[in-house]
Amino acid sequence: MYLKKKISNLFFYFLILSFGYYFTLLKGYGSDGDTFGLINTFVNFIENDNYSPSRGYGHPIAELIIGLLSFNFGATVSTFLSFIVFFLSLILFYFSFDEFFSEDKLKVFIILCLSNSLLLFDNINSSDFPWSLFFFSLGFFLMRKEQYFFCCMFFALSVGCRYNFIIFVYAAIFSHWVINLGHLNFQKFGIISLGTFFGILIIFLPLYFFYSEGISFSFHDRVAVPGQGYNIESLFPRFIYKNFKLFGVYTSFAILFFILKEFFYNKKKILNSIIFKYSILIILANLIIFFIFPAKISYLHSGIILIYLILVFILKKKYLYLLIVLNFLQWFVSYDLIKITYKHQDICKPIHAISAKIDPHYKLGEYFSMLEKTSIKDCFSESFSKGLPIKLDY
Repeated sequence: MYLKKKISNLFFYFLILSFGYYFTLLKGYGSDGDTFGLINTFVNFIENDNYSPSRGYGHPIAELIIGLLSFNFGATVSTFLSFIVFFLSLILFYFSFDEFFSEDKLKVFIILCLSNSLLLFDNINSSDFPWSLFFFSLGFFLMRKEQYFFCCMFFALSVGCRYNFIIFVYAAIFSHWVINLGHLNFQKFGIISLGTFFGILIIFLPLYFFYSEGISFSFHDRVAVPGQGYNIESLFPRFIYKNFKLFGVYTSFAILFFILKEFFYNKKKILNSIIFKYSILIILANLIIFFIFPAKISYLHSGIILIYLILVFILKKKYLYLLIVLNFLQWFVSYDLIKITYKHQDICKPIHAISAKIDPHYKLGEYFSMLEKTSIKDCFSESFSKGLPIKLDY
C-alpha cells in the first residue's frame, strides 16, 4: 500500500513537471518583454562592466539568475527552472502550515493554482516574479520554523529579485510577531526586521556605490502612470477588472460566493485560523499595491496563492473540484465584458491600452491566447534587447 502511494505521488509530480516542460518548449523565454531587459542588464554587466537596471531601481538578483541561466544555457533551461521554482513556492507555502498537512489537499492546492491559466502562464516566463515568489515562500517557510537567520537571508533575496516584495516581507514578519507574542518578544522582532533590512542593503548598496551614475533615483521616471493618472475614477475600474480576469471569468463569482458563505457561517473559525492570521495582511498589502499600480496582474500572484490556500482549508473537496473545473474551462472558452483598444497592435511593442467600452462577448480561451503570444520570442526590436545578444542554440 505504501509503495503504491509513493509511486502515485511520483507520477503526480512527474506529470506536473512534464506539463510545465511542455509549455516551456512552447514559450521560449516567455511572453514577458521585461525578460529581455533582465538578460540585457546581465550581458551589459559582464561584457562592458556597466550596470544599467532592467527596470526601476534594478532587480539585481533576478538579473543575475535569469541572465546567467539564459546566457549559458538558453531559453529552455531558464524558463523551465522559473516554472520549477514557482511550483516549489506552492509546496513551500503549503508546508508552512504543516500542522494541517494532508497529502490529498496539497495536490488539490497545486492543481487549483496551476489550473488558473493566467497564474500558470505568467510563471512560465524567464522573469523576476517566480524567483521573487520562491525566495519569499522559502523565507516564509523558514520563519514559521523559527530559522530566523536563513529566513532573513531569503527574504532579502526576494526583495533583490523584485523590490515591491519588501512590503510583503515586512507584512509577514509583523504578522509572525503579532501571532506569536507569547514567545516572540519585541527584541527578537526587531532583530528579524533589521536582519532582513541589512540583507537587502548588502544586495543593493554595492551596485549603487559603484554604478550610481547609471541608476535613476527619480520615482516618477521609473513608474508608469496608469490611465488618466492616480485617481479613483481611473484606478478602481482597472483594479476590479484585472482581479476579475486573474481569479477567472467563471471562477471569480464562485470564489466570491464561497468566501461570503463560509465567512457568514464560520466567521469565528476562519478568523481564528492560523492560515488566515498569517495571510490576511499580505493579501491586503498585495491588493493595495495592485490598486495603486494596476499594471501587470503578476503583482497579485502572492495574494491569489494565499487566498487559494485559505480556500483549500475551509472548503469541501467538491467545491474545490468545481473551482478547478471552472478554471480549466477558461483555458478553452472565455468571455470578456469590455473591448479594449490598444495603442500598438504589434506584439513586439509595449501593451498600452488607450480606451475601453462595454461589449460582452465570448472568445477563445487563455490557452489559445497564450499560443498567440509565443511569437514574442521572434521580436528583434530595441525594446527586446535587439534580438537578445546571447546564443540561443548550442
